[in-house]
Amino acid sequence: MPSPLGQEEAQTTSGPPDLEKTVSALLVKLGTWTEHDDQELPRIGYGFKPGMTGLELYTSARAWWRLDIKRVQRYPYAVAVHAGVTLAAWEIDPAGWRSWTEPTVGSGAMRWAFTGAPATNLAGASLVGRRVPRHRPDGRATFGSGNPIAYWPR
Repeated sequence: MPSPLGQEEAQTTSGPPDLEKTVSALLVKLGTWTEHDDQELPRIGYGFKPGMTGLELYTSARAWWRLDIKRVQRYPYAVAVHAGVTLAAWEIDPAGWRSWTEPTVGSGAMRWAFTGAPATNLAGASLVGRRVPRHRPDGRATFGSGNPIAYWPR
């Protein structure tokens, strides 16, 4: 008779694998879908809803974020995250960042949007369908105090 898996073993063998620590990426946590007529991008809303296409995920994840533009230049990928799982990854065009100083959502601070293409290489593929750990390798929370942006792995 086969021996049943222990509780700890069962947790490590079910669900998606953890996000690898070898690829640097900007993680974008998508909340619940919100209808919003964004004329600047343009787009009809942001967040996550079931059945989204790749283009809808990209449009939702690419804008408008408060972030450190100098720091983000070190991250070649952007990854959409919902419910702790990575959904899609894009290779960021380093020259494709644009700012907006008059957002209609959130505070009036400068916000940023990236331009990118689906990450089709091996590194990009390793970013999709992964579980985002609650903590980074250095022990800090991956997404701190409600911030929808995380710099992975550091």
